[in-house]
Amino acid sequence: MQSIGNKIEQLQTLAYKRKFDFILLSEHWITSYDDIPDIDGYHWASTYRRKCRLRGGAAILVREHQRNNITVQNDINRMSEEMVIELSACLWRDRKLIILTLYRPPNGSIPTFLNILERVLDNVINKNKLDIIIGGDFNIDFLLKEDSATKRLLNMLSSYKLLITIHEYTRVRLRTKKCIDNIITNLQNVKSRVVDADISDHYGQEMSLLWKKPKDNYNLLRGKVMIDACV
Repeated sequence: MQSIGNKIEQLQTLAYKRKFDFILLSEHWITSYDDIPDIDGYHWASTYRRKCRLRGGAAILVREHQRNNITVQNDINRMSEEMVIELSACLWRDRKLIILTLYRPPNGSIPTFLNILERVLDNVINKNKLDIIIGGDFNIDFLLKEDSATKRLLNMLSSYKLLITIHEYTRVRLRTKKCIDNIITNLQNVKSRVVDADISDHYGQEMSLLWKKPKDNYNLLRGKVMIDACV
């Protein structure tokens, strides 16, 4: 997203039109909790901000009607390592579902990133027997199947029976096209797609959670907000 600071109006308009139940942001660039902006109809359920460096960060917004059903997962958030893996997580109690957004800076240590992510997955899936949705900017191209970093990431996710739901380009530049953002889950009844949210240099990703009862269906937006000064 590269700072939410000058993207508030666009994000507010998008949220109002689409009524996402959750919005996951990476690179919000918030430096102080006093700087967190208001988004009408939404509550900042979980926020990670850097302490030593500028920029980066991860956050989750939830619609107000779900606010009392959400618990911040500080045990996961504390696993964050600045400039390597930046995590923001909450538990949707009714669904026994962890919602996690992450940001992996492009120059961060891949082995350390994978090690911390595996600790998170082991804690959530194996120890606590919870479902999980991970939305984030991995800065690892999911389409480069022979790349060593991609192989290691995909093998680890597969070992936890996690599904990659985005198989299209999420960042398109003049000379490069990459799929470095994704929504990953162990839920079965989901639909995901790439969307041009017009608030970033990355495309957003949208996931619909399809429960047995139509009235229980939910929408989630994973946006990477852009600012030249995601979720």
